[in-house]
Amino acid sequence: MEIAPLIHSRTGQCDYNSKFAVHPKNFSSNMILWARSKISPATRNIGCFDGIRRIVAAKNGTCIAGIVCSMKYFVNNCLTGEEKESAQPYSHIRGTLYGVFLGYVFKCKGNEIPIVSNSDLWQCFSKYLIPEWEKKSARAVEVDYFPWDKVKPAHAPNHETEFYDSAIVDDEELFREYLSKALISPEKFAFCSNVENIQAVEDGIYTAVTTSASNVDKLKRRVKEEQARQKPLAEPEKKTKKIPTLQKQPDVPTTPTPTLTTTTNTHKAQSTQASRKFLWIILLSVLIILVVAISFMTSEPKNDLEQNFPTQTDSYEKD
Repeated sequence: MEIAPLIHSRTGQCDYNSKFAVHPKNFSSNMILWARSKISPATRNIGCFDGIRRIVAAKNGTCIAGIVCSMKYFVNNCLTGEEKESAQPYSHIRGTLYGVFLGYVFKCKGNEIPIVSNSDLWQCFSKYLIPEWEKKSARAVEVDYFPWDKVKPAHAPNHETEFYDSAIVDDEELFREYLSKALISPEKFAFCSNVENIQAVEDGIYTAVTTSASNVDKLKRRVKEEQARQKPLAEPEKKTKKIPTLQKQPDVPTTPTPTLTTTTNTHKAQSTQASRKFLWIILLSVLIILVVAISFMTSEPKNDLEQNFPTQTDSYEKD
């Protein structure tokens, strides 16, 4: 197996390097951004946190692993003897505490996980970062992968949850189990221990965490609520009794009739009916006139005097 150091720290003269203080050679810009996205949230408020956060994250066959803490905590609680004494000058910078990520990178292959002790992490810090400590300009130290023979067989973690009560579980043991997961199922995932702000979980930065019991309850409850919202979408449609309906006849293309044309046709029909009535009246009138004329012609004619004057007899009678 081969590993390479990955260190995020400031130095005595320079602030944090955005590309890490120490990283493997050929560690691409995309991988640097990805690694930072998993490490940076764990460094928030690290000066107020009296402990260690352990991180494991895998992507595209590459795994990063390590610890986040204040350098003072690391020196005072993780080192012993001469190492602790030699590390004291770097536990603070002119009295100011600072946080670090001390870790390593390895390829997700084989069936063994690397075992890297706190002493090993300090040796990498001492070898690659202390020579840069007093330099006025910061540079990222690039290191080749090197053989690592401190290994342990990987075993598949079997957990029913991804949220753990930090007061109950052993986060170091859980850390190693997620190292095994990086080998056995190296899909994208990220584990961080002792997370205080569950927003990092809700934002998808970490998929597994150890946190307080109250935060575990909140996360589990929100997972159930999300599953409940998605459940109706996944259920098959219920069968309903079909109501027989008339088969729809194929549409026959017709030419739409404008409203104006319909109105005009109606007026034409009404005009035709009126004309027919008028014609019948004329015919009846003519017929009546003919009947009267025939009757007059067949009656006995009178002379003009009789037509224009009364008879004498009539006149006398009136007198």
